[in-house]
Amino acid sequence: MACRNFLKAEKAAKSSGIPKENYTVMHLDLASLNSVRQFAENVRLSGKPVDVVVCNAAVYLPTAKEPTYTADGFELSVGTNHLGHFLLARLLLDDLKQSDYPSKRLIIVGSITGVYY
Repeated sequence: MACRNFLKAEKAAKSSGIPKENYTVMHLDLASLNSVRQFAENVRLSGKPVDVVVCNAAVYLPTAKEPTYTADGFELSVGTNHLGHFLLARLLLDDLKQSDYPSKRLIIVGSITGVYY
């Protein structure tokens, strides 16, 4: 499980009924391309297979008066929702292809978290 907040990740796994032995929580901040690269390296070093990659993180700030930026200089939502996910998928793609899991896949979730009429 990739996450910025270990406590929230553990709570989510527990509430979903995922047994502790079926996941490992690892730090990932999609707003930082260095964090994405480090995460991919840590996944490889763990020796665990990559069977499924789900890109589900998002930043959505429709009422922000001023843009915010990632450490890499990208607007925050573009850096997190698009560039971070793209780099993560690209770095893990070869690992995913090597998986023996019959339903291996890369899933990218898109949603609108708020609509104003």
